[in-house]
Amino acid sequence: MKILIIQSAFIGDVILALPLAEAVKQSFPESEIHFLTLPAYKKFVEKHSAVYRVIPDDKKGGNRCPVNFLSFCAKLRKEKYDITLVVHRSFRSALMARLAGIKKRVGFDISPGSFFFTEKVKYEQASHEIERNLGLARRAGFDAWDGKWNMPFDEDFEEAEFGVPPSESRAEKPLAVISPFSNWGTKRWPAEYWIKLIDLLGRDFRVAAAGAPGDVEGWREIKKAVDGEVMDFVGETDFLELAALIKNADILVTGDSAPLHLASAYGVPTVAIFGPTVPAFGFGPFRQKNIILQKTLPCRPCNIHGPQKCPLGHHRCMRDISPGEALGAALQLLDETRK
Repeated sequence: MKILIIQSAFIGDVILALPLAEAVKQSFPESEIHFLTLPAYKKFVEKHSAVYRVIPDDKKGGNRCPVNFLSFCAKLRKEKYDITLVVHRSFRSALMARLAGIKKRVGFDISPGSFFFTEKVKYEQASHEIERNLGLARRAGFDAWDGKWNMPFDEDFEEAEFGVPPSESRAEKPLAVISPFSNWGTKRWPAEYWIKLIDLLGRDFRVAAAGAPGDVEGWREIKKAVDGEVMDFVGETDFLELAALIKNADILVTGDSAPLHLASAYGVPTVAIFGPTVPAFGFGPFRQKNIILQKTLPCRPCNIHGPQKCPLGHHRCMRDISPGEALGAALQLLDETRK
């Protein structure tokens, strides 16, 4: 059986779709799973043991052209897929599944273009995104998932940075990984709060900072104001290396962003700082030990992503969460983990 999974949104969404591939593989071990996503995520996804092949969709480049898009769909048609699971809730993805000539097309009922699906699954707003995605698998007859993500990571990076097995120094002082950045402005905790938190964490943890190449400039402003030592990985890791870094963390402190989902995959205790968005959207921590820091405000939530600027100008949803609260949550999780 040949199955196509379509998810070409953000990397966090792609991470949350990989348990779906695992569920299909566990249900039908002989199945051939292809995963359609953005070119930037190809190297990461193709390392997943359940994925046979990654189909890169350059939808922001060449495939924006209607002629190229139709040609791309024609190539998909030649693959003769038996089933497609359309995780991405977009008209384009639904249309693509139809033009690819796949007979069984399973997607969410709220998706624009859901009329292209042969089977629709109710989008359960109150459920976690992973559970929602697994609903697609169940509708298609793939109902086996043992809860293991088998998330890929860079083994060479892990060995170089942490040793295999981890060195004794790690046991002496636990590792806290911080991820201060987001593509969405209002999801970012103020820089001065991160500066204070890094100094506070340094008393009890080794601190490592993670971020994408686009975060380097913002990180410089934070780093130069920090008194303590920080392991600097901002702009220095690809997704597989980032996964290895988070896998080896004792604690992750992050906002509503992709590292949170990697921590879920590895069961890393997580302090999650939520401002304009809320975990009830389905993108919070999944099953790992966690403490969610958020404030009850009449203006929350803004929307599913969070705008670039606070519509009311005060950004209280993030500014009212103090560095002391984040430190307390990290120490509490560390204590619970060691019991």
